[in-house]
Amino acid sequence: MTHLGILLPYSTIGRLTTTIGGGRPVVQRLGDLRDGRRSTPSRIDRGHVEPTLKEATPGDIFMALPGRIVTGLRESLDQLDQIGPGTASNSTLLYAPEVKFYARTIGVGRKMQTKIRNIFVAGDGAGVSRDIVNASATGILAAREIVEESRG
Repeated sequence: MTHLGILLPYSTIGRLTTTIGGGRPVVQRLGDLRDGRRSTPSRIDRGHVEPTLKEATPGDIFMALPGRIVTGLRESLDQLDQIGPGTASNSTLLYAPEVKFYARTIGVGRKMQTKIRNIFVAGDGAGVSRDIVNASATGILAAREIVEESRG
């Protein structure tokens, strides 16, 4: 993982966070992260957001993630709150780690076409991109080729 020039292997962060969580992901209230304390079951229960991942362990993601990443996460949420008020609420729940596995399973050409005529794939679901920007770009490539082919 590269973030602001820091190289960190995903496996190290994932392993450490999972260890801290007792073999499960860690969940923390944003308010607790801001206050520099770990989340507890009672603090999460007092919040306004019900955890969707019930098996996550309340804890402190700052113990597993580098400080600069946590700072960037907090700053990003505060900026996002300007667009969508409430996003950076003290009750907002953060889960860690985020680990992605990629597998390119569908063979495609340069313009996202498959071996089957008139079938195009794009984005993460097709296994051809690794983030939202590249997923969007593959959609544009496919769309342009579909338009071009439809013009004959």
